[in-house]
Amino acid sequence: MLEDLISTLNFLCIIALGIATSYDDIRENRIRNRYIAYALLFGVCTNIMLPAISIGGMYFSTEYFRDTLLNAAVALAAGFIFWSLKIWRAGDGKLFFTYAFLIPLSVYIYGYVPLFPSFSLLVNLFIFSSLLILSNLWMITDSGEKSNVIRRVIHPWHIIETVSYFLSIQWLISFLPFLWGIDPLYLIFSIMLLLTLLLSRFRETALLSIAIALLRLFLDYGNVLNVSFITNLAVLTFFVLLVNFVVQLGSFRFNDRTSISRLAPGMRCAERIAKRGTKYVKCTEQCNFLNLNYDSLSQKDVNFLKKLQAEGKLGFDEITVKHTMPIAPFMFLAVIITLLIRSDIVTFLRVVSIRLKYIF
Repeated sequence: MLEDLISTLNFLCIIALGIATSYDDIRENRIRNRYIAYALLFGVCTNIMLPAISIGGMYFSTEYFRDTLLNAAVALAAGFIFWSLKIWRAGDGKLFFTYAFLIPLSVYIYGYVPLFPSFSLLVNLFIFSSLLILSNLWMITDSGEKSNVIRRVIHPWHIIETVSYFLSIQWLISFLPFLWGIDPLYLIFSIMLLLTLLLSRFRETALLSIAIALLRLFLDYGNVLNVSFITNLAVLTFFVLLVNFVVQLGSFRFNDRTSISRLAPGMRCAERIAKRGTKYVKCTEQCNFLNLNYDSLSQKDVNFLKKLQAEGKLGFDEITVKHTMPIAPFMFLAVIITLLIRSDIVTFLRVVSIRLKYIF
């Protein structure tokens, strides 16, 4: 059967991609673009060329190919969001997009999300990687570092922002009919990601969200002031704060000041550089940044920065470098788990609990 053949070929490609990228990410803290390119080319051959040349494969090639492309496009957008949040590197986003393109849609039996079946893979990735990263951070950080981050995360204004964003976003979404049939888990996870993005990158929208939230409390208080809604609000707020805690604790712990003379290829810069007059300075606002690969410095980038320092054109001697944990092994593990349980772990546990009720 054509679908079985495609699934088998893509599975073999996934295993090869997972082993190669995990090895390189652990050893060199990077994901080679050629691995991504080879895997995508293989996916094009299996998902497009093979159905097109197979007898009776026209329906499969149009419907399946359309759904595969839509899923991959949303996965690419998700990867971009996590890259913009500085949670993933650019290579991690591209790797997630590649896995989303390679995993056959028929794998997702339980909790199938229209347009984005790979949402199950995303959930598995974040659940397992967050648990592993949080446990690692908890062991390597001292009590002072934890207290410092906790105080920042649970600051009253931060909590007010989170609650107001949820009240305003969830209310606005309720007016979109095409989202009414979407799985609540998908909507909640999407809102959580949007909240994290807004809180980390667009703080100027906080006053607008507070205004909308107050308007909702006045007009829609019947739906807001009930136990079920308040419980959901508390749970979502907790998860958003937990994500911020993990991100800030990791940033607080893994950032390091490195002298320009000790920079090496592959290092990830946490700060950006811009030209001011005759000097090059570190810039945290929107500037005309120097064109460097900040996610992974190349040898050319390192030589250029050292040359500027030797010429006295740098306005600083040190730059903040991030020591990141490899994401590729976590992503490969999430892919294997997704292939085994054929859904996300939350939906899988729900299905198992329902079946156990019928048995007992």
